[in-house]
Amino acid sequence: MIDVSSPAMPDVEELRMLRALVYEGVALARHGPYVARFHKWIVQVSREGRCSAGCLAPVTVEIRHPHGDLLERTCLVVDDRADRETGR
Repeated sequence: MIDVSSPAMPDVEELRMLRALVYEGVALARHGPYVARFHKWIVQVSREGRCSAGCLAPVTVEIRHPHGDLLERTCLVVDDRADRETGR
C-alpha cells in the first residue's frame, strides 16, 4: 500500500528548510555525523575524514524521503582553511 500522505518530492518551503539543514550539517559535521529531520524528511551529513591542518574535506550529504527511500545523495568538498581564517 502506498502512503499518499508522504509526497514524492518536498514542496517549496520544505526545500528551503532542507537546504538550510544541509548548510548547517556541513558546518557541524566536522565534529561528527549530523542528522536532522524536518516534516519527516531526513538530512544526513558526514565527513569522510579528519584534518589536523587546513585541508579540503570530502563531505557526503543524503536526503531521504519520509518513508526511507533516498531522494538525493551528493558529495561536496569543503575547504576547512576558510574556517580557520575566520576563526570558526
